[in-house]
Amino acid sequence: MRKFLLFFILILFFNCPIKHVEKIVLAKGSVITVNSARFVIADGSVPDSTKIQIETFEAKGIFKRNYDNGFIFKGKSINIKPESLFVEKPISFSMPVKETNYALAAKIGKGFVPLAESKVVGETLQAKIWHGGEYYVIKKPEKYGILNHSKADSA
Repeated sequence: MRKFLLFFILILFFNCPIKHVEKIVLAKGSVITVNSARFVIADGSVPDSTKIQIETFEAKGIFKRNYDNGFIFKGKSINIKPESLFVEKPISFSMPVKETNYALAAKIGKGFVPLAESKVVGETLQAKIWHGGEYYVIKKPEKYGILNHSKADSA
């Protein structure tokens, strides 16, 4: 019975994905990987030594899945702490995705805003992150951005 229990605990331990990573990042930069998400902190982004914690989680049941404007919350969330963190050079975020219309969005109030430089290259979602906080992986509607643009003499 003890062998079975030990075996069961080992199986659980090795099958559970990493939920968060806490690391002291030096001014020379660093690479932090949490599950399939990768964060490249460039040389000179942070002061001498900065403690950064990155947590990934599935945010199920917290948000509406489909929004009226066509966005779909995919459930993957990233929390970068401290929330007061601001970097001199952006953190390069990358994560594998299956579709081309995914984006990374920053939490603002009770909603989110897609990051302007968030894009899918091949099968990898890429974004530039400038500060700590909560971020969500979302699916953008097929038609997104300025639609039906027309020239005018004045705004």
